[in-house]
Amino acid sequence: MLTIWFSDMTQPIEFKSGATLDALAKAGLLDLWQKREEAFLGRLRSARIGAIILDFDGTVYSGGQLNNAMPDDNILALLTSLLERGLPLGFASGRGLSLRDALRQAFARKFWHLVFAAYQDGAEVGRLDDDTLPTPHKPANENPLLARARKTLEKIFAGWPNPPQIRAENKLAGLRSNLEDAQHVFETCCGIALPLGLKLFKSGRMIDITLPEVSKRNLETHLARDGLASLAIGDAGAWPGNDCELLASPYGLSVGSVSADADCCWRITRTSGPAATCEILAALHHVQNDPENVMRLDWREN
Repeated sequence: MLTIWFSDMTQPIEFKSGATLDALAKAGLLDLWQKREEAFLGRLRSARIGAIILDFDGTVYSGGQLNNAMPDDNILALLTSLLERGLPLGFASGRGLSLRDALRQAFARKFWHLVFAAYQDGAEVGRLDDDTLPTPHKPANENPLLARARKTLEKIFAGWPNPPQIRAENKLAGLRSNLEDAQHVFETCCGIALPLGLKLFKSGRMIDITLPEVSKRNLETHLARDGLASLAIGDAGAWPGNDCELLASPYGLSVGSVSADADCCWRITRTSGPAATCEILAALHHVQNDPENVMRLDWREN
């Protein structure tokens, strides 16, 4: 069962609101927050889950390297057991080909038709058995606005002692900087990309600039099943975190930072990161008289 309580004894309301229960009570807001928490948890309890969407780095994988990335062992075992029941899984990441390679290494070929990948933050979405995705980058296919932003940033960063590495994709520009420069790089990117109507996300030293239609939530349309919910799990729920749109789902759970929206993106686990993802996945169970590939979340509240 999933226990809604943190190891540091901070309750979900405190983590979500950024204030202690005493402070909320004195401000006359505790009752409101309790009702919002109850509404969210009630929605989760009643949800018949027909698919799970997961962020990759920081959610199912803790290693941090680009190549040879694999979901943590405990998570991989739980995910494989869900696939054996026929439950579709989706993985959303800023990665491109390295995501496909990681997932194909993680799961047996017989499951590939049940696994979907949202490459480059959802620029392209398809089944794991689709060899055509992600589409290789070609300069002629790069969006003009994105190319304009990328080329401008390349000129700006050319004068820096340690300029970030910039990766060009058809619908995404990815930047990798030193950790100490990451915030400065992000702020510089904001000044160039936002006026062009582009979106930005940040995860550690990684910054992604994308087109407006690019979103990890694009996975939802591929995994939607009539009358069933898609459970979304990620670790960066507060913008500019790259899971902020994914976890804005009515069934979005964070294993890291949370947004300010009281209706979604709660963190209800003892731990964070892949360990918390394990807690959530382990709390999924099959309800008798439901199809094998429909699950529910079960937990106890301490």
